[in-house]
Amino acid sequence: MGITSEQLERLLAESGSGGGGSTPTVIGENTTVTVGTASTQLVPANTERVSLLIRNTGDVTIHLGFGGAATADGFAMDGGNYLVVNATQEIAAITESGESTVSLLEEVRS
Repeated sequence: MGITSEQLERLLAESGSGGGGSTPTVIGENTTVTVGTASTQLVPANTERVSLLIRNTGDVTIHLGFGGAATADGFAMDGGNYLVVNATQEIAAITESGESTVSLLEEVRS
């Protein structure tokens, strides 16, 4: 289950992130990543990233790692939750057990 660009625009507006700045931005394609018990890169580092919507569309809690590998004590996101971050570093995720699906939409400077 993905998220549309319109939904991302609304979420970014609600969170105070992205859009509306003097620098034009582009919203990329919806990307889906399967996360398991080994650290999995969600996105590489990108200095042009303005914001990133991370949505855990699975039922298993994921743990995020910023700037490198994810560990089980990283920021926890339960299934069904989303997070908008303004991070330019690599972001990875891991589960304690099982697998979860993560949906991503990245906003970058054009």
